[in-house]
Order: sequence, then structure tokens, then C-alpha cells
Amino acid sequence: MTRTNLRQPRSRVIIALACAGLLAGCSFFSQTVTPQRRDRIHAALPIGLSADEAEAKLNGLGFSCIRRSGDYPDENGNDVAAHGFLQCTQRPGTISFNCENRDQVYVALAGNVVDHVSVVRGPDCSPVEHPTLVK
Repeated sequence: MTRTNLRQPRSRVIIALACAGLLAGCSFFSQTVTPQRRDRIHAALPIGLSADEAEAKLNGLGFSCIRRSGDYPDENGNDVAAHGFLQCTQRPGTISFNCENRDQVYVALAGNVVDHVSVVRGPDCSPVEHPTLVK
């Protein structure tokens, strides 16, 4: 067997291991929020808390929020209609794929106070700003 033939199987193994590592890092393997994280978010957002305070607390936990109206998913996967809610998505800590599952918090508002909180994991395909290289 020549030296070149010995390298081919080894390189295939290395490529397979690299691919497996990339797949293991992808967030689509974890489709649910951990109960501890869900409980911590619910505890931070009691019913009756003002919308501004809820948004500030979620920002402190690493979420970015926007105000919306319409339907949002609850923790059981059902669509819930709301006149107003905060949709808060976990900010990525690293450069990532364009679409990935991230923790999301939906805060239904009654007037301007928290009425209901849903913590889910779902797809987020928002554009990711990549850092610019400085010369």
C-alpha cells in the first residue's frame, strides 16, 4: 500500500469527525427550554409588572425585545391572540448560522402590564451582524 492510500481513509475520518462536531453544536438538537431557565424567567416576570420593567429584566437576561400584536406561541405550542405583547429573542453570544433555535419569551400585556408569560425555544432567522475586520 502506498503512502497516499494510507492518508485517504484517515482524512475521511477527520472530515467525518469535524462534521459530527459541527452538527453537535447546532441548536436544532435541543428543541426545549430547560425547566430551570423557564422557572427563572417566570420568577423574574410576575403578573402585574410593567411592560417597561419586564423588557428591562429580559434585556438583563440577554434578550432583545420588540412590541407586537397578533398571535404568539404559548408553552404548549398553541397560538394565542393578543392585542399587545413583547416578543423577546435571546441574543446570540457568538457568530452563528442564519437560522437557529433560540430561547424566546412572549409577554402578553393587559394595558401596559404583564398578563401572561410564555417561554419557548423556536427558530430565529433574524440577520446576524458579523464583526468587521479592522486593518
